[in-house]
Amino acid sequence: MSSAPADLDIPPPLTIRQAPALKQMILEALQQHASLSLRLPKAVNVDLSFVQLVEAARIYAARNGRTLSLAEPADDDLLGLVQAAGLGPEAQAFWRCEATQP
Repeated sequence: MSSAPADLDIPPPLTIRQAPALKQMILEALQQHASLSLRLPKAVNVDLSFVQLVEAARIYAARNGRTLSLAEPADDDLLGLVQAAGLGPEAQAFWRCEATQP
């Protein structure tokens, strides 16, 4: 495992169809790096499954001594999904890049 921070470019679309591949990409990167920053595409098709996937990865990272963050705050559409999902203040702060762990 590398202690150097790593960036991971997340390819569009951010939907349920891509969830298995995205899960694999994120888990492999978290296994290889202690700190991982996700770079999200702009103005893409996104659904709630992506929010759920990243939330699960964020919790997994924290439980395994890793750090997961976003390279920049989520756009308004994605933040709307986060709010609609009813996620708590810590999760909302993560998506606004105000916090990196649960």
